[in-house]
Amino acid sequence: MSVRVEARTIHVEGTASVGDAEPILAALLEDPARTVDLGKATRIHSAVVQILLALRPTTIGQPADRFYELHIASLLDASKGQTIANSSIAESKCAPHPYGAQREAK
Repeated sequence: MSVRVEARTIHVEGTASVGDAEPILAALLEDPARTVDLGKATRIHSAVVQILLALRPTTIGQPADRFYELHIASLLDASKGQTIANSSIAESKCAPHPYGAQREAK
């Protein structure tokens, strides 16, 4: 396991696997003000990324994961201070399902 919780910081070191997602989630739910230190991480599993994107904790450091650097870091930075209610996700309009009216009529 590559997760270590110390007081107000969650340290992610080495490869963060799917098994690391639960302890990170538990630590952030216990104290949402905790900081996540990614500076010594080399790879981050998508389950861990999903938790970071959903809970948006303060993060410090950059992992040595090129995919994270190119695609995930900007998402975390862009989502700071947003909630689902004020994000572009809530404002998007989806086209109605083509069979929706038929299903409701039955």
